[in-house]
Amino acid sequence: MLEVPTGRAICTRRGRLPDVEDHRSVRRRRCRSSWVCHTRTMLIGPPPQPAPAENTPPDLLQQLGDLEKWAQDLQGDARNDRIQFWLLKIPAICASSFAGIFGHYGLTTASLFVAALSSVCILIDGFRPRGLLLKTHLSALHDVRILTNKMMSQWRSRQAGLSPVTIARNIIRQSESERERIAIYVRNAEAALPKSHSEP
Repeated sequence: MLEVPTGRAICTRRGRLPDVEDHRSVRRRRCRSSWVCHTRTMLIGPPPQPAPAENTPPDLLQQLGDLEKWAQDLQGDARNDRIQFWLLKIPAICASSFAGIFGHYGLTTASLFVAALSSVCILIDGFRPRGLLLKTHLSALHDVRILTNKMMSQWRSRQAGLSPVTIARNIIRQSESERERIAIYVRNAEAALPKSHSEP
């Protein structure tokens, strides 16, 4: 056997390559595999709602319920933002495409009509854009779910021998600063949106 710079092994007796894979192809396959894993990680949604543990104090359960209701509201707001964002862009794209097709086949009147429709959609979307708070609501949704999971992890890993009510109150107090931080940046983003660009 002789070793060559290409990273393949050559058989000296028969002069042919054995079934040995090139190192470069291995690196390419590893790169593709890592890219697929990274893409799948980016597509993962917010953490799910944690299941309450047994013997959870009512105060902690109520706090977790309020956070989950807030998370559901943020999820609904993000869904509405996504719909509002594409509400005028999709008709403008379709109308522009059909205008070119109608013009190619000599349908001048239809081409002018759909081109005008596309222009109107673009003008309205430019003067009054919608769905500007999509990223803010999605970020807040992730942060609220992360906070909820953190609180449940603190409760499950609590120190034995202490009063459950005391531990639950300490967890609620420690999480209050993070809850206020999320509420403040959502409020600031919504307040910074001009009135002409606000959602109806």
